[in-house]
Amino acid sequence: MGSALMRELHARLPPGRQYVLFVAEANTDAQAFYQRHGLVVERKVEGGSHLAIGTKVDVPPPAPALLMRYPASTT
Repeated sequence: MGSALMRELHARLPPGRQYVLFVAEANTDAQAFYQRHGLVVERKVEGGSHLAIGTKVDVPPPAPALLMRYPASTT
C-alpha cells in the first residue's frame, strides 16, 4: 500500500517539483523504504523541535531525525 501511495504521489508531482520529509534517525526501515522510492538523506536535524512551535503542549525532547528530499538535489 505504501509503495502504491508513493508511486501515485510522484506521478502527480508537477515536473521539477521537490518535497522534503523528516524521518526518525532510528527508523531505518522507513529510511530504506523512502530511499527505494528515490528520496535521499540531505542532512541530520534535531527532529521534533519544529513541532513545538506555537503549541502549548509538552513535547518530549527532540530525537535525532533525517531530512530526506525527493528528488535528489542536482546542485
